[in-house]
Amino acid sequence: MIRNQWYVVLESSEVKDRPIGVTRMGEKMVFWREKSGRVRAAVDRCPYRGVALSAGKVVQDHLQCPFHGFEYDASGACTRVPAYGRHGVIPRALRLSTYPTYEAHGFIWIWWGNPVPQDLQPPEFFDNLDSSYEWASAQDLWNVHYSRVVENQLDVMHLPFVHRNTIGRGNRTVVDGPVVVWKGEQRFRIYVYNRVDDGRPARRAAELAPKPEGSQYLEFLFPNLWQNYITDKVSIVAAFVPVDEEHTLLYLRFYQRFNRLPVLG
Repeated sequence: MIRNQWYVVLESSEVKDRPIGVTRMGEKMVFWREKSGRVRAAVDRCPYRGVALSAGKVVQDHLQCPFHGFEYDASGACTRVPAYGRHGVIPRALRLSTYPTYEAHGFIWIWWGNPVPQDLQPPEFFDNLDSSYEWASAQDLWNVHYSRVVENQLDVMHLPFVHRNTIGRGNRTVVDGPVVVWKGEQRFRIYVYNRVDDGRPARRAAELAPKPEGSQYLEFLFPNLWQNYITDKVSIVAAFVPVDEEHTLLYLRFYQRFNRLPVLG
């Protein structure tokens, strides 16, 4: 995995009032929510005996180990060792490794890097998706490294073969371009020019006229967010969440704003 990046790792709805343990980036992690609503994350392993902290509970916003009752705050510092007594001296070395977190748009990010920059900026999201959209989500586990999932979702050449009865219908096997437009340091868009083979060779991107505003495109936001912009009312979004070297969890979302009725929307 690429270090020093904000990765989407969970949906907000998955972290409630009890700790949750998951494997992300090949590591076992624990997430919990403070009374204020803020999500915290740490290595799911008590530094004393290696017990899974996700089997414990949250006590006054602190994560309590289920084995000896050790408590850790959001910074990873141990704040209580019951066996030492209320006024016992806790060794400074007794610390839990933690991850910076960010929550927005119904997603939870962690900063995957070391050291953490002092001026760490929040992660970006897709500019076109705002509160005017309704969305529903699903999950899909792929048995492959997340980079292969990214590659697949940006590959327009396989559409008329793998998806010939749906999004690749029409036998448009010739790929002109495609045209890639960078929209900043962290994102780019791919405009698709697939067509039926009429004998003309595929054209290079420089030979193609820009597509009009509002045309369909694929957008990738580093390191693991993807959007299929279909119209100004419909988009599909996916977060390619690295579980380990051989597994990726896709969080798939369908965004729409043509039906905003309760439940139906």
